[in-house]
Amino acid sequence: MPQKIEEQLEKQGFELPESPESKKESQEKGLEQGFENLEQIEDSAEQAMESESSSTPEQMEGASVAPAQSTQLSAKQQQIKRVEKVLESGLEDTYIEMQPRVRKKFKKVGEKTAKKLNKLLNKTKVKIKKIIILIKKWLSIIPGTNKYFLEQEAKIKADELIKMRENSR
Repeated sequence: MPQKIEEQLEKQGFELPESPESKKESQEKGLEQGFENLEQIEDSAEQAMESESSSTPEQMEGASVAPAQSTQLSAKQQQIKRVEKVLESGLEDTYIEMQPRVRKKFKKVGEKTAKKLNKLLNKTKVKIKKIIILIKKWLSIIPGTNKYFLEQEAKIKADELIKMRENSR
């Protein structure tokens, strides 16, 4: 019966207040859209910085630099792939069990985290605390995770990344 009343009120032009569930859903959608907009802005800024730094030498020296850059990019991409492999190790089952929306966010943030970690690992002085913080932030996206699990997993992955860095040098 309440549903019929709601329908009649809507037909007459009355607006009904939102239910708590729909308010929560609209807030979550708004947060997700804001998060996605922020990520798009960060991505475009990173791309602009990369294109500025890579286009200047090409313009100065001509086409002779292009083959060297492509090998450098592939080496950089290989390094990022290795970082991603370390991050995803042992999380396959958890990833499969996630809901599609959370899975998409987890993957997107994981790729950004891998890029940030790659930049940190390429520095002369590596700060392991920053690496652990980045990994913990990424792992905290997993629903229902224990903070001790996050800490332990972040430390293990940070150690693997440091070993990978030392082996590549």
